[in-house]
Amino acid sequence: MESDVLVCSGVTVSFGAVKVLHGVDMTVRRGEVHVLVGPNGAGKTTLANAITGHAPVATGEIRLCGRRLDGPPWKRAKRGVGRKFQVPRVFPRLSAADNLRVAGGRGEALRVPYADAGRAWGKEISHGERQQLELDMVHMTRPVLVVLDEPTAGMPAEERIRLAEQIRSRKGDAAYLIVEHDLQFVRLVADRVSFLQEGRLELTGSYDEVSTHPRVISAYLGEAIESRAVR
Repeated sequence: MESDVLVCSGVTVSFGAVKVLHGVDMTVRRGEVHVLVGPNGAGKTTLANAITGHAPVATGEIRLCGRRLDGPPWKRAKRGVGRKFQVPRVFPRLSAADNLRVAGGRGEALRVPYADAGRAWGKEISHGERQQLELDMVHMTRPVLVVLDEPTAGMPAEERIRLAEQIRSRKGDAAYLIVEHDLQFVRLVADRVSFLQEGRLELTGSYDEVSTHPRVISAYLGEAIESRAVR
C-alpha cells in the first residue's frame, strides 16, 4: 500500500544451518509506531538487524517507500533508515547541544529538558536522558524510518514515560519500528503490535488485541515462571 513505509515480504534469516526468521511478512505504515514483542530468542532484534543491514537476508525482500532496501547499513542510512541500539551511543565529552551539532542539527533543536539547556556533557546526564539525546541525534539525519532496539532497558519508570512522550511527538516526522519487552511501555507508544515467536510472526493488531491473546499471555507467563525459577 502507498501508506506503507516499510514492507517485509517472506523475510528469512539464517546463521549457518540455524534458521532464525521464517518467512516474515510485516508492514510499518507512515506516521506509525509499530512495536515488535515476543519472548527472548523470538527473532525481534534479528528482524531489526535485517532491516538495517546488520544481518543478511537469505530469502525474501524488504522495501522502503516502495523501493527495494538492500546493501550495508551506511547505504540504508542514506535511504532514510535511522537506527538506535540498546546501549546509547553519545559523545561523553561533548555537551548535549554539541552532540546534536555533530549529528547535523542545531543546539536549539533540543526537544527534551537536558540539564542547563543542553550544556551538560554527555557523560553527566542520566541514562534516560542519553537515550533521549541519541534519539534526537537520529532525527537530525531526517529518517523516514527509525528502528529502536529495547530503548527502555535500564530506565526508571518516569524516564520511560518521558521517552514514550518523545516518541509519540516525533511520529509525524518518521515511522517507528521498536523492539521492546516492557508491555507497559508498549501500551504507551504503540499504534500496532506484532508478536514474534520462534522466528515467526504470529499476530499483528492493536495493543489490546495482542496483549490479551492467549498465545502472547502464555509466552510472557512462561518467561516469568522461568525467570523466578532461575532466581
